[in-house]
Amino acid sequence: MEVEDRESISAKCVKSKYPVIRNKRIDKADILFVKDKAGNIFELTL
Repeated sequence: MEVEDRESISAKCVKSKYPVIRNKRIDKADILFVKDKAGNIFELTL
């Protein structure tokens, strides 16, 4: 999913008890994924 503010969306997901997976990278932006209650995983992109 393409979003403008990944940090605010991921914070809302955590607050709503949706798992957020963050893969840290050294010279690039982190990769963020959100898992819904059905087990689907969505990548949050800029």
